[in-house]
Amino acid sequence: MLKITYITHSSILIETEDAKLISDPWFFGSAYLNHWHVFPKPIDTNYAKDITHVIITHGHEDHCHFPTLGQLNKKAAVFLPYTWLQDTKDAILSIGFKSVYELDSYKTVSIGMHLKLTFVVNGLDSIFILEYKGKVYLNLNDAFNATHLKFLKLIAQKVNAHWPKIDYLMSGVGGAGYFPNAIHSPFKNDLEIGVLREQFLMKLFCEFVVAFKPKVAIPFLPGFVLIQKDKLWINHIRQARNLIDKYYSELKTDHQVAFWHLYPGDYISEDVWEKTSPYYNLVQNDEWGSFGETQYATEISTETDAKLEPNTTTIEELCTQLNTLFPKSCKGIKIKVLSKLNFSIKLKELPDEIIHVCFANGKLIAYSKLQANSSPNLIIRTNCRNLLYSINELWGGDVFFIGYGADLDILNNDCIKDNLDILSLRVLSIFPTALQNLRRQPWRAWRYFYHNKMHASLALKQKLFSKEKINALPFNERSHWIHTSKCETCLVCDLPLLNNSLAERLK
Repeated sequence: MLKITYITHSSILIETEDAKLISDPWFFGSAYLNHWHVFPKPIDTNYAKDITHVIITHGHEDHCHFPTLGQLNKKAAVFLPYTWLQDTKDAILSIGFKSVYELDSYKTVSIGMHLKLTFVVNGLDSIFILEYKGKVYLNLNDAFNATHLKFLKLIAQKVNAHWPKIDYLMSGVGGAGYFPNAIHSPFKNDLEIGVLREQFLMKLFCEFVVAFKPKVAIPFLPGFVLIQKDKLWINHIRQARNLIDKYYSELKTDHQVAFWHLYPGDYISEDVWEKTSPYYNLVQNDEWGSFGETQYATEISTETDAKLEPNTTTIEELCTQLNTLFPKSCKGIKIKVLSKLNFSIKLKELPDEIIHVCFANGKLIAYSKLQANSSPNLIIRTNCRNLLYSINELWGGDVFFIGYGADLDILNNDCIKDNLDILSLRVLSIFPTALQNLRRQPWRAWRYFYHNKMHASLALKQKLFSKEKINALPFNERSHWIHTSKCETCLVCDLPLLNNSLAERLK
């Protein structure tokens, strides 16, 4: 017998006769420098010491959370996808796990007598498929939440060729990245656009269902709570789960599917959804935003009332660190692209001072004051702790890109069209690139590309056709979320009618 219990966020517990697995563990402590708090809180974590296997789809902190991994049985075997980067495996080995296995795409391994596991990679992310006595469980997690629908359909065709009958589909729903909620401009109503973005991502989940055609679809949401005073509104834009069912009914499809909205503590056994979660009595009218702030009232109060930590770093020292970072963080970015950068950084601890970053004398330079005749494209508002973390930690930029560690004020209308918000945050941190890793570990890169030919081919085409513009292909078009009204955005994104895909409507 197979039993699946929903823990929280994107984490599930899978139990069979001879195995006990946990996927994407995050249920203990906060993530992204205390910006994210797991929500809803898990009901029971006593199984942690008895885990026999761990499944990790990718290395983001809310899916590979090291304080949570520290609570698990270190004798458990850990499975993760084979990508061009070995960092995740090395980090897991460093905290005491002895058996860590990387699996190539479409390589199937047996876990116990009847359970089989397969990964399918998407960049540094992945989905996984479980097979048990003829049943197929597909977990997309959040591997396709920022993927063009045409690529999704290509993946779906390949997956469906291997597994023509999918019984259960699971996937994260909702926006994890900073865009568009952390971007502000005179043309944007943050609350209205935030709600529309959540609805758009719900629509995208429905597209997953259309592509993979499962019998049962299980969305994971809302996943996390923000506790900073100026971010509390984001908790309240979460949409009622039953909207997904309504959106799906708007799609012109003959495929019939059951939507199961599991709460933490619910489980599935023998194809029956057992509603055992106490949250049914605690959360009224699907108002998860309000309830999240109830669960984390103490943390929110502490965060709201707390004064900023004493800062001993000066603006001049921060500029020195940035100027040391830029030659590394700008590596591989064309001069023509870098020359467009012109932004300021405002730090909460130093309200009367500013860091200005612009391209001068053939390189990117950070100054401790606004330069003469300069007109910044945007202002990044953050604090010293976030900025120092981004500068000094590998993948530290995730505190901005995922963790809502900064707000961006848009001062130039062309800024978003040229994706200068992405590029401005990008140069404040170091992220490993596939090209760098190809030089460092050529055999690893070759193996990754060999087992992911379609993805590698499309990535190469994107590189060739993007004409040196960062994230500039049509399916990454984002300016309509910032520069249009609510009604115009509804039309562009097909909300709430949901008749066609966003990609097909954008030019």
